[in-house]
This record gives sequence, structure tokens and C-alpha cells, in this order.
Amino acid sequence: MLLYHMVMDKEYSIDGKTKLAIAGALAYVILPIDIIPDFLPIVGWLDDAFVLSFTMASLAEEIERYKVFKGELS
Repeated sequence: MLLYHMVMDKEYSIDGKTKLAIAGALAYVILPIDIIPDFLPIVGWLDDAFVLSFTMASLAEEIERYKVFKGELS
């Protein structure tokens, strides 16, 4: 949800490359086309979890700036 809010927040400015990375990760999780199909129990969700984890780790500094911007961190 945090990534979605970062993209949708009109008051917070992020660059196009960051928006594209977030949109790609969210689309991968939401859309049914995956490397490992979601209908396979547990392993089907592991690739989704990996994509989200990788995206969040890659954007860790931006995520921290957003949390400070929203007043969640000082």
C-alpha cells in the first residue's frame, strides 16, 4: 500500500523512473501473468513477494523520504 500511496500522492514528487519501478512491481503482483503462476500454493506467491521486496529495497531511500514527508518518521 505504501508504494501505491507514494505514486498517487499529489503533494509528493517522485521522478518518472521511480514511478515506473513502482508501477511495474504493482502490476506484476496484480496481473495474472507471472514467472511462477499464482495458482500454485505458496510458491506462486514467492515471486510476487520477491518482486515487492526487491523494489522496496531498491527504493529504500525514497521510501524513507516519503515517510518523513508524511510525518511518519522524524
